[in-house]
Amino acid sequence: MPIAAQSTTPSGSTTNSGSATNKLACCNDQCAAASWQSGKGTDVAAAGTTKAKLYCGLNRMPVASQSAKDSTVDTISQVTAVNNACCDDICSKVTFSAGKGTDVTTSGSENYFCGENKVQQQIKQPEPVVLILLVLVTRMHAVMTLAARSLSRLARALMRPVPRPTTAVRTRCQLPSKPLSHQAVMPLVLERREHAVQLLAAQ
Repeated sequence: MPIAAQSTTPSGSTTNSGSATNKLACCNDQCAAASWQSGKGTDVAAAGTTKAKLYCGLNRMPVASQSAKDSTVDTISQVTAVNNACCDDICSKVTFSAGKGTDVTTSGSENYFCGENKVQQQIKQPEPVVLILLVLVTRMHAVMTLAARSLSRLARALMRPVPRPTTAVRTRCQLPSKPLSHQAVMPLVLERREHAVQLLAAQ
């Protein structure tokens, strides 16, 4: 990547034509030219197309935007200047306390106060994982509440008395009277007519 001081750095040749010499003078490796790792470990040299694996050191971690960070050298390697350019100390290397107080600078037991009305960063802003867990717990509570309501409805339904089964019984209707024959009806008709004639005569 181009070095920062382009206007005050000589290109290394009378005519700047982007030659290898010019590139060495005007460009540096970016931190991303190596794979920087947090903490302490054993560095692994580059092999072919595989980048070197370099460790930042105890209580140190890679800075953000490695591809935009100047390693300060043409060819990246594990040296103090490069390590300082590509890595930073982690906050927990020392102790930070909320509020205002007297800083303790004793090596190995440092305690720095954030200042009046200030707290440690991790307390001030919860981690995304914590926020995700809170959302999941809230949703789970809502689901459990709905499930409990559904179970209570089911329980009430089960407590209702079951109606006794009924069966339909077929009943037989009384058959109409058997019709009389013509010979049996005629005497009755004649008797009624005779009775009617007698009534009319009596009038």
